[in-house]
Amino acid sequence: MPPTTLSPAMQAIRALESGVWGLADKLATAAVRVNPADAAAWNVRGRIALAACRPELAARWFRQARAADPRFKPAEKNLRLAETTPPYLPPPSPAYLLILPWGHGFFSDVDMVLGGLLASEITGRTPVVHWGPGSLFRDHDTPDAWTRFFHPVSSATFDDVLTAARRGVYHPRYNAETLPCGPMNRVQGPGSLLAALHHFPRREAVCVHDFHTGVEYLLDWIPESHSLHGASVEGASADLARRYLRPTEGITAAVDDFANTHLGSGGGMVLAVHARGGDKEAEDPAIRTAHADYPGRIDAFLAQSDRARIFLITDSTRLLAEFAHRYGPRLITTAVSRTDDARGVHLRPAPSREALGRDVLLDALLAARCDAFLGYGMSNVSCAVRALKRWPAGTCTLIGPVMTETRNMDGPIPQYYPS
Repeated sequence: MPPTTLSPAMQAIRALESGVWGLADKLATAAVRVNPADAAAWNVRGRIALAACRPELAARWFRQARAADPRFKPAEKNLRLAETTPPYLPPPSPAYLLILPWGHGFFSDVDMVLGGLLASEITGRTPVVHWGPGSLFRDHDTPDAWTRFFHPVSSATFDDVLTAARRGVYHPRYNAETLPCGPMNRVQGPGSLLAALHHFPRREAVCVHDFHTGVEYLLDWIPESHSLHGASVEGASADLARRYLRPTEGITAAVDDFANTHLGSGGGMVLAVHARGGDKEAEDPAIRTAHADYPGRIDAFLAQSDRARIFLITDSTRLLAEFAHRYGPRLITTAVSRTDDARGVHLRPAPSREALGRDVLLDALLAARCDAFLGYGMSNVSCAVRALKRWPAGTCTLIGPVMTETRNMDGPIPQYYPS
């Protein structure tokens, strides 16, 4: 049996020494938020920052360790090292961060892109998103699914990345020849679990971002000179979405057409509601409790006006039927693919994988056209709708914990056992 009594700081040290920096930072950060007087955990955070070539952050966290426990000798030694370490310098230009598909739900993949974009800004690299092989929303004849949904995030192209890759690639699993093959076994074996922190100290022309690192994991690493320094998860995500998530003209035209025909035709306020079914109900039983809270909130909204309506986005035929029975002609929906069992829509066979992504993107963009929004906090789709619009105060409600704000810190700290 593996040990179960390791302190959070020791777990973080083991993760750091095993090369899993992302997990190490998660463990140490969670530990100091639970106990700000944990000098050993602050010290680990500083060690991670030194490894990532961020001596100014390392010095800050070593001072936190010293303040928490002046008798903790490693902090003083490490602080002297941090104060004499040269500051980080961006890699020689042109340098790229290639963001590959995560291979999960559509907005889980988009969330990974937002994290990669923030990492590119922190490191001074030009981002390139390439949803080739490995994307669940790419048809076989499409070289890059990202550009079927959004405009490129920079003027650089995948060909530019491949050319630069001949000058050097940082990632143990990739080189100029294998990059077109897409993600390669990201979570097991040597070179796996490389979170965004691993890109920070690198000088190679290309870094490959193939492991999910959400925006929330990177907030503490944003330099003071950056406009998002000190931002919240919600604020940073909305800012990145506004600047980078620019739907294609075809997507925008489809949203405009539906919105003009259905959302604006009744003259009343419209509440967008996201009700998640399929595989989410199996993996997260708490969603049923959240859904039970929906009717009272929806009824209160509808009671404001006889012309008020509901725009429902759901992946479940069962939930659609329940809403249709309850709200009748006041319900608006799109004709998208849905599931009638516990399998996620994105995991089911489909004539067009791109169409599945288009469905969920259109629904989210339409929800952002509504007057108010009600969703589930532990859903990437609901979190995306929150980020896609500057919602007036009180008009965007997520029930329960919010995934992008709680998955990093709350709950029991997991044990880590290096392989």
